[in-house]
Amino acid sequence: MAGGLKSAWEIALEKMGDNAPQAGGDLDDAVKERIGEIRRQHQAKIAELEIMHQSKVKALIDRVPPAELAAKRDQLDGELRARKAEAANDMERKIREARATNRGSR
Repeated sequence: MAGGLKSAWEIALEKMGDNAPQAGGDLDDAVKERIGEIRRQHQAKIAELEIMHQSKVKALIDRVPPAELAAKRDQLDGELRARKAEAANDMERKIREARATNRGSR
């Protein structure tokens, strides 16, 4: 360990290699705008998922016996987490693609 201990951030950057976050100056304006649009769409998707989730949870109270309520709520919470993760993965994929088009145009 001649180099000393590394932080989790440094280790993650090493593992990411070429996929590591790039400085904003490396991107042209069109790519920056596209990435901003991707992030805005993601935020809207998350808001939509949370509103739908709240609606489903409120509907549970009328349709599910109290003894089953906690289990059903946990199930809905798990579904929401999975959908949020899927949306985040989709956003990251689209951002990587946008950055790749920037590299290809140089």
